[in-house]
Amino acid sequence: MPYTPQTWVDDSPPGTGTLLDAAHFNYIESGISAAVAKDEVIAAATRILASKLSSGDAQPAFRVLGDGRHEWGPGASTTPDVTLQRSAAGILQLGLSNQRGRLKVNGQTAGDVTFETLVGSDAFSRLWVTAGGKIEMGPGNLTPDVNLYRKSSDQLATDDQLYVGKRLVVDFEGSQQSLFFGTAMDTNLYREAANRLATDDSMVIYGGLALGTQTPGAAGSLTFGDGTTQTTAASSGLQAGTGAIWFSDTAPSGWALCDGSTLTNAQTNYPALWANIASAWKSGSDIILPDLRGRMPVGKGTNTDVDTLGKNEGHSAAAVVNRRPKHPHLVSESAHNHGVNDPTHAHSVYDPTHVNYLCYNLGGEAWRFGLEQNGNGGNEAWTNYSATGIGIYGAATGITLNAASTGLTVGPQTQATWDTPAYIAVNWIIKLS
Repeated sequence: MPYTPQTWVDDSPPGTGTLLDAAHFNYIESGISAAVAKDEVIAAATRILASKLSSGDAQPAFRVLGDGRHEWGPGASTTPDVTLQRSAAGILQLGLSNQRGRLKVNGQTAGDVTFETLVGSDAFSRLWVTAGGKIEMGPGNLTPDVNLYRKSSDQLATDDQLYVGKRLVVDFEGSQQSLFFGTAMDTNLYREAANRLATDDSMVIYGGLALGTQTPGAAGSLTFGDGTTQTTAASSGLQAGTGAIWFSDTAPSGWALCDGSTLTNAQTNYPALWANIASAWKSGSDIILPDLRGRMPVGKGTNTDVDTLGKNEGHSAAAVVNRRPKHPHLVSESAHNHGVNDPTHAHSVYDPTHVNYLCYNLGGEAWRFGLEQNGNGGNEAWTNYSATGIGIYGAATGITLNAASTGLTVGPQTQATWDTPAYIAVNWIIKLS
């Protein structure tokens, strides 16, 4: 092949920068061609190319072996100590088992990318590392959009969000291990003592606060600033299959709406729920969630209507609005008579005896019995009365009322109203795990 000057530089001794001319290249090429024939079989550990820094060196500063391995060393009597070789398909390995593999890349600026990876036909790098130490990552079809870098002494930062899937361990050799928040790092959270988490600031909890220990169901405690402690009672917690009322159309994480939906392959995907829920809601390896839309749950009992889990009144959820309306009917009546049957009866009379008498007044004279003519030519008389004491005994009459055709008729429904108590619509949810 033709060579042109200025292609390679002979930098020995260092700094001289002597250009190799065409004659030098031809000499190098002829030497390599003489030493290694094209397509010749070479043993893996056989050296096919080597260079020494000095004619008296026992070890090369660089060499290439038959299997393609490249080795570098300081020369003189020291064996090459840096190795680059093929490890497996698509894998280039730096270093051997008895060597320290390390790649040093210099960038002209801190933003220069010194390492990057792609997957398949990605248009953009999924990960790259800059000379300044910033790690940037992306989806591959867009430029990297998250990062991780050194912000200042002993500070690792990201300009995005950091999610911890299992646990976050904060360890520090000093007296306090803290998590700091805010640009001024004015809020903290740290381990105060064994099993004690503390903050030097205020903590506001907008959701629920669960107190417990590493043992599920064990009691927990909350200690206040004045030293008082509030202890929670031990609880078994909510098991998979627990139902609850929910005031939203979106179920919270770990729960599902009781809307009759199917959980496919629930036996594998929701083993805790599968173990707890009754067979009434199982179909093969799936779970058909209870459908409580428009329904009120009723406790299982001995009556045949409610003696089995999952029984309902037989209506579909779509027919809820037509279910058992309360309504009035008009009643009309034609004239009719009832005959009376009286087989005769009698009442006895009781009289304990009594006396009636007549008296009249003759001016200032005493009362006298009898009749006497008054000054007007007539008789003036009075009758004194007394209580008779007469009573009538009761008697069975035997009277009956004969039946008669009434002519009563019941008209059709005139107005529909709901046969339900006052209500409010909410959602029922079920715990999945």
